[in-house]
Amino acid sequence: MPEEKKVTWRCKVCGYTFEGPEELPDDFTCPLCGVGKEEFEKVEE
Repeated sequence: MPEEKKVTWRCKVCGYTFEGPEELPDDFTCPLCGVGKEEFEKVEE
């Protein structure tokens, strides 16, 4: 069974980072500042 690839995401507003799926859900919001997924960027390793 292939392992799901984890991606590091960073909030461009407050700097919050977390590991999550390749694509963020449409209803995702930052737990710290409340912005939507459009304000997140993938962190390239």
